[in-house]
Amino acid sequence: MISKIFSIILIIFISTTIAIDIRYLDTPNEPGTSFFPVFEGLKLHVRCYRNQTSANINGPTILLDAGLPFFSTAWATILEPLLIEMPALNYSQACLIDRYGYGFSDPAPFPFTAQEFVRRLHGSLQAAQVNPPYALTGWSWGSIDMQIFALRYPSEVVGLFTVDGTDPIWGFEGNQINVDILTAGMENFIVMKQLDQLQDAAVNNRIQLGYGYYNDADSIKFPTNALKIAQQYFFTNNFLNTAIQELNIMVPSTVMLNDTIASLNTATPYKDLPMVVLYESLNGIEWEQRQVNMSNYSTNSESFVIATSHFIPWESPDAIISGLAKLSTRIKNNPSTQFIKSPSISCPINI
Repeated sequence: MISKIFSIILIIFISTTIAIDIRYLDTPNEPGTSFFPVFEGLKLHVRCYRNQTSANINGPTILLDAGLPFFSTAWATILEPLLIEMPALNYSQACLIDRYGYGFSDPAPFPFTAQEFVRRLHGSLQAAQVNPPYALTGWSWGSIDMQIFALRYPSEVVGLFTVDGTDPIWGFEGNQINVDILTAGMENFIVMKQLDQLQDAAVNNRIQLGYGYYNDADSIKFPTNALKIAQQYFFTNNFLNTAIQELNIMVPSTVMLNDTIASLNTATPYKDLPMVVLYESLNGIEWEQRQVNMSNYSTNSESFVIATSHFIPWESPDAIISGLAKLSTRIKNNPSTQFIKSPSISCPINI
């Protein structure tokens, strides 16, 4: 149960850009810009890569939210091909998000539900002047955040792309057992860190990728700068504690999203929102069917499958570029006329 005994001092949000050496790509003139908006007392890191030409200067902003327990560096493998393709696509920039406690964002004082994170993300984007319209892109757990965002701020959203995304019924699949196993693993890492054993286990490939550390086989696919940031951060207390916090809110957050969708009493809660669903073929027929079902939440959608594992951002970055291209085409040729006029759905933010 998420504690309700904490109070937060509300602070008028301030947007700042801090001169700090955060480079994800290995190119000499790394084109990213990091923003550190402060909203209600907490700093959120958003790193944006603008279209390098004057094309589509007013096009949508791609917002990318990674799976748990990963953060913005998980998208580093798609940045170079995306920057190459962006002039041909209808996007003005791509912005990567560090959820609270990950990367360069402040840790949360207590576990935030996905609904509360989305509220704060929206305020942070306003503070940083990373303005709509948004093409929301979520991998794995990040897709839950992006679906909640779309329902809460429909007038600001022009497209939704899920990458092997967690679906709203995830919380009803007995997954609390899996959450408990992962939580126990993270708690064990905290003990190992205290005993100076964690780094040895990591560098000798004894930590499974799902816990957030890239082993030798995966690390060779990453730009050196992004990999260095990700690997160093794994060993911090912020990372381990944040992962446990997020694991604790996975089931209740998906249950609340599912209840919100059910309350709309429609098979197409995303109406005519341009939507693309990319999923992997190695997780079984049931998972594939659930992904197809999720794509049916919109009447303006398509889904496609690739033969890879769940870790699509670095195993098949070209598939993500393809999905963003498909979404761009739908936004351009068949934009939403109904969803974008929908009332905001105020999801519960706490339990």
